[in-house]
Amino acid sequence: MGGWNDGLEGIQDGLYGGPLAIFDNSLNTTVISSFSEFMAASHHLQLPGNYVNYGIMGNASMIPKDFNYETIVYYGQGINQAIYEWGDVLTRNYGKSRAAMESDLMVNNLGYYTDNGAYYYYNTEPNKNYEDTMLEAKAYSDSVGIPYRYWMIDSWWYFKGLRGGCKNWTAMPDIFPHGLKYLYDKIDLPIQAHNRWWAADTDYAKQNGGQFDFIVEKDTQSALPIDNEFWNFLLKTSREWGLVVYEQDWLNQQVDHMHATQNDVTIGRTWLLQMGKGASMNDMTIQYCMPMPRHILQSVEVSAVSQIRASNDYHPGNDNWKIGLSSILIHSVSAAPYKDTHWTSISQPGDPYFNGSEPFVELQSVVSSLSAGPVGPGDKVGYMNKSLIMRTCNEDGVLLKPSKPATPIDLQIYRAAMGSGGPKGEVWSTYSDIAGYRFGTLLWINVHEPYPVTPQQAGFGKLGAGYAFSDEDPMKTLVKFDDQNPLNQHKCGKGDFGLWHSVPEIKVNNRSLLILGELAKWVKMSPQRVLDIVSYSSDVILTLQGAVNEVIEFTTVYTDDLNTPHHITCTLPESGIMQMHLSNGQCHPY
Repeated sequence: MGGWNDGLEGIQDGLYGGPLAIFDNSLNTTVISSFSEFMAASHHLQLPGNYVNYGIMGNASMIPKDFNYETIVYYGQGINQAIYEWGDVLTRNYGKSRAAMESDLMVNNLGYYTDNGAYYYYNTEPNKNYEDTMLEAKAYSDSVGIPYRYWMIDSWWYFKGLRGGCKNWTAMPDIFPHGLKYLYDKIDLPIQAHNRWWAADTDYAKQNGGQFDFIVEKDTQSALPIDNEFWNFLLKTSREWGLVVYEQDWLNQQVDHMHATQNDVTIGRTWLLQMGKGASMNDMTIQYCMPMPRHILQSVEVSAVSQIRASNDYHPGNDNWKIGLSSILIHSVSAAPYKDTHWTSISQPGDPYFNGSEPFVELQSVVSSLSAGPVGPGDKVGYMNKSLIMRTCNEDGVLLKPSKPATPIDLQIYRAAMGSGGPKGEVWSTYSDIAGYRFGTLLWINVHEPYPVTPQQAGFGKLGAGYAFSDEDPMKTLVKFDDQNPLNQHKCGKGDFGLWHSVPEIKVNNRSLLILGELAKWVKMSPQRVLDIVSYSSDVILTLQGAVNEVIEFTTVYTDDLNTPHHITCTLPESGIMQMHLSNGQCHPY
């Protein structure tokens, strides 16, 4: 990011270039990007002169007849809003809805992770193989009541070939002696499985005695499938051991380290479309990992892509929580951003990261929750912090998330580009829209000086006015929140981040009622918990859902008596749905 007349230093071009947002001091925003042939498109910065040239990637060896490349220029008001509207134009043009994302298992439920950054990444319990370690982790999580709903296995489980690429996507016998089907049957959970780039000596390629068409490059030691039947075969056979989410990692490697994906303008798109078709045929979804911007754009043609990694790899103590900007782009193309795994305990003996430490476990957890994407802790047996994990979900493991991912407010982006005119630090916002009411959340991280934020500046619009309170001490921090009364978070860091929630006023019995929600959760009013809000002159009724026999506590307060909170506790019936009457604190099955 930077000023247009500062040499365009903030613009990435070439293979790693992506959509360009240009804005003025009134936040009038123009978004420019490719509109077709995303895997072949590129742009180039021309200096001096401050020109940006759009076209086809420079290494393309030929352009076939009737090849059609388009560019879109979209104008809107507000940086976040313009990018979202631009993405809406793309997704509508290619017929991609949010259905895959909104119904996806990973996006909606708590998972257990073993990828880079997790405790069990190329690391097992002493004197145990991976099979026994995974079963022990599952048994422990069950014993303490952590409701994981799926299991993620990373690259440690399959055969590697040349340059470390995937040779054969089946379980190595020393990893799972009884096979993946055995693990699936034992843990009784669906599986998300990782894959990396294909090795030149992959067993699946016809060049190596296999059955399928691949491009095999001996000099790069890499390969790429170009066979529709390959993906149907790979994913169909994987259904037998519980695969429901295929994670394609190292997407950048398969472009940056191969000739074919740079020289041929059709190969990259064909590869991803065939992968997506195979997933859809087998009722699976796909996670893109380590993508270039071109992969993110290409996902608008692949309905099976429901989530995209928004960060670099997590390692205990690093700053991979900084996913705000990438979340804007990912959300705009109808995918859910994923922060990556995280630890929920500060230290975990015997970890593979040389005595790693995660001093900011709460920050990792809240960013994951507010991403509105997957949440996947990766802790050692005995070190799964249940109380922190349960702040993200209900008793069944259903994630309690907002309506959209938390993203930087426009003024944060403006300051990052121009050096002034906004908060000095990270200020992100999100909200839950329920039955015409908007419940907002503001997250301050590494803010170096106070900066007042109004509901409009937070992106809450006219629905955002009301009251606000701090997550740290709700009842002592309730304040009026509107354009005349902005929130002004004091200086904070990563350990003492500021988390505030806004609530609307609801008229009942000639008084103004504030529904503070579930104070024990990061998202106090989640659409996954609150299905409906109906207000009458003498009552407000919430329709709530959750696990059978789950105990739910909601807190309310009247604006004319902010020192007297009302705590309503109810137990969900067999249907998992009930109505809570806020006037008298009674609950009834729905």
